[in-house]
Amino acid sequence: MGRFFQRARAAPATAGNVVGLPGASDRQTVLFVCLHGSAKSQMAAAHFNRMARDRGLPHTAISRAIEPDKDIPPSIRAGLAGEGLEPASEIPASLTAEEASRAMKVFAFNDIPLDRKGTAIVTLWSDVSPATEDYNRARDAIVRHVEAVVSDLASTAKC
Repeated sequence: MGRFFQRARAAPATAGNVVGLPGASDRQTVLFVCLHGSAKSQMAAAHFNRMARDRGLPHTAISRAIEPDKDIPPSIRAGLAGEGLEPASEIPASLTAEEASRAMKVFAFNDIPLDRKGTAIVTLWSDVSPATEDYNRARDAIVRHVEAVVSDLASTAKC
């Protein structure tokens, strides 16, 4: 029972687990990108990191923006906190073409400009409603997508 009430935290950013840091093992990094980097991508990365950790996968997700907000809305922080999660990062960061090119996978909630996606193949999740308008509805869609990604990575890891 205690397992469900533990506060889950994303793995801290270290050289071994985040795209762009010297010595990073980029093929373990999954990028989630939304327009402002303050809602959907934060939610997706937080859920991904918890699910990957629970399954013992070596992957880490990070959140990036096309046009970054200055902060994460209180409603998003509260929604994640209610699930025992925290945002993947404290301040939304802008996506670079280098990060996108070096990531294992890139999932986006909005079209990524060509000059920002580098050589990445981007999977677009355009069916997720605005999280600041209906957190639960957006969360349900995000979790459904993320569960499929984590299941795919887990099955690939077993091969």
